[in-house]
Amino acid sequence: MMRATSSLSIRGIAILSIFSISTFLLFLTYEHFTHTSIRDLISNAVLPSSSRQENGVTEGNWDLDIVISHYGEDLKKLRETLEKIQAVPSVRKLKRRVILYTKNKKLAKETKAITRNLNITTTIYLPNEGREGGTYLHHIINNYDTLAPHTLFLQANPHDLKRVLILLKDHFYEHTGALSLGPYGTCDCRNCKDPWSEVKWHRIGEIYTMSHESFCPPQDLLLAISGQMVASRENIRTTKLKTYEKIYDTLRYRIGMDPQPKWLSKEGIENPFLGHGLERSWMVLFDCIKPEIAKTCKLGKNLGRDSCQCINKKAGHNKGRIGW
Repeated sequence: MMRATSSLSIRGIAILSIFSISTFLLFLTYEHFTHTSIRDLISNAVLPSSSRQENGVTEGNWDLDIVISHYGEDLKKLRETLEKIQAVPSVRKLKRRVILYTKNKKLAKETKAITRNLNITTTIYLPNEGREGGTYLHHIINNYDTLAPHTLFLQANPHDLKRVLILLKDHFYEHTGALSLGPYGTCDCRNCKDPWSEVKWHRIGEIYTMSHESFCPPQDLLLAISGQMVASRENIRTTKLKTYEKIYDTLRYRIGMDPQPKWLSKEGIENPFLGHGLERSWMVLFDCIKPEIAKTCKLGKNLGRDSCQCINKKAGHNKGRIGW
């Protein structure tokens, strides 16, 4: 009887020990999850395992990221567009990832199917906030330390695809710093009148001051429209991460801070007025403010490969793996 009791006691202790250890491990797992930052979780969701930081290496082993902002555009047409863009020699020879960000809530659970059907790297669902500029800011902020040597930013239905293809073919190369794939214009940083409308962009001067940490220059700033461009990671990083974060927060949470123009039927978080100013400000953020580019960038005229862009001799290097 004594042996049976002793045996039962030992068994009970063993069970209690196993339960205690399991509870402790569960607690550690919970602690790890709850103390993981939101940015870390998003970064891991955005980037495939091959591009995450490993062994202290902060750069990936790809040459070009193609980042696409999508809402309701036709996906079949988008696939055709991507095929044309990736057939351009300067793009085709590079090791690249294609990352689609969709803000269409109806597609939130269809991301894997979209990835397969478009034959791309990954599809990420985002809330519908901040127009295409919000998408680009999200990508930059969450991949700031692991940006590809170059990033091609595109809307799912690019404005003037023929122009996009010509500019990529004739101007995109290893030392591209910042190249708009839409039309250029200029404005006075202190009193920025839109080259394409009657709007005055008071915030563009502020964006310059935030990104360059200095007062407006005496010469005009270089603007661009259409929200489509290529930039090197060096040029993207000329603006600090905290500045991108500040603009992203303002874009989403400061609706109505400026008078609403007549052409903006209804301002909201999905279509903020600041988003239209941001569309014109990417060259400023990417440290490409030479106003003369608006005059020298003439399609069909042989004015040289650098006539449509800011170059960066440090751009394009990726530990010997670049495809140029």
